[in-house]
Amino acid sequence: MGEQKSDSPEKSLKQKEQEIAELEKHFLSEKNKLYHSNKMVLHNLSYDLRIPINGIISMLEMFDTSTLTRQQKDQLRAIKSSVKNLSQTVEDMMTFSALLSDRVEMKEEAFDLPAFVEELKNQFELTASGKNIGWKISREDEMPQQVIGDKYHLRQILVNLLSNAFKNTIEGEVVLHWQKLNQSGKNMQIRWSVSDTGTGMSPEKQENIRQHLHQTKDPSFIISEEVGLGLALVYYLSQKLNGSFNFESDPASGSRFYVDLPLKKPEETTTIEKHPYHTASPKRILLVEDNYLNQKFASAALQKAGHKLDIAENGKVAYQKYQQNDYHLILMDIELPLTDGIQVTKSIRREEKKYHYHYTPIIAVTAYAIEHDRTKCLNAGMDEYLTKPFRPEELLDLIERMVS
Repeated sequence: MGEQKSDSPEKSLKQKEQEIAELEKHFLSEKNKLYHSNKMVLHNLSYDLRIPINGIISMLEMFDTSTLTRQQKDQLRAIKSSVKNLSQTVEDMMTFSALLSDRVEMKEEAFDLPAFVEELKNQFELTASGKNIGWKISREDEMPQQVIGDKYHLRQILVNLLSNAFKNTIEGEVVLHWQKLNQSGKNMQIRWSVSDTGTGMSPEKQENIRQHLHQTKDPSFIISEEVGLGLALVYYLSQKLNGSFNFESDPASGSRFYVDLPLKKPEETTTIEKHPYHTASPKRILLVEDNYLNQKFASAALQKAGHKLDIAENGKVAYQKYQQNDYHLILMDIELPLTDGIQVTKSIRREEKKYHYHYTPIIAVTAYAIEHDRTKCLNAGMDEYLTKPFRPEELLDLIERMVS
């Protein structure tokens, strides 16, 4: 018998190439499964954390400080500051999960620029005094009172940069500086820079961060030992806002991070109306909320303002109460037992249309915090959207605007 011929080198090489291609296909499939699984874990974890955090903030807001000693008041302020920092981290996690899903939507709105900056100043006062370091805000040129832009994401960018600056500064000061780079008609380019006198970075570390930021297109791979969640968010949100991000640092003198972002001047300046937090004509409001602490918080704020309140602890009860009573307004949570807030809202809108009932304004009050979720609520028939956690005056101001 003759010897059996072995496969030719060409055929063997082709088989190996096919095997490698199959392995690569399998690897990419498993990678995508893990990627989407991680996105869902991050999003769900962020949402689950916002619920108890909102309850804690709500109870802290209800504290009557009139009988507290100075030391107790300082302790309460410290607790509030810590919880709000935790809330900001969770908010960043939710935004990052939205970035992974490409679901971050930009929203332009008119807002008061000096008031926006003043809120940032007040937010970090306690941090600065606690570390015994300087904290100031400066600007160049005259700025308009009102501007149009994405206030929510601009604030998220600056809060992350400021938090990072305070964390790295032991002595000296932190400065937020803003200036107009250029203007063409209604369009302006504003530079926001955050400087600190903290522990700067070596040239090697700066180069590593820059390479990591500019070479990584996929947000899921940007977070590393040197590029944390906050810096990753600043970079990607700056890109989303049609802006740019950069930094400079010296190990001996500190760091300066800055973002250049566009803002617009409105066609005409309108007065931002401040509403009193009471009403001469009390409104009947249905609060749809399954969390006990959130029920207590909202009830205290609404009843103090003179409103009459009914509470529904799930979607089924909410729809029954709507059918049995006339309400001036409904405050609707989204994640509810039995029937979620989206479905309840759609049922209410169908009933109004079918039987020609009067229109009842519905405000979404939810821990879901990204623009995609807001759009989903508005498309279901809701009129406004309020994100937990919120301050009592935010809720009351929104109600006043809706019922008036």
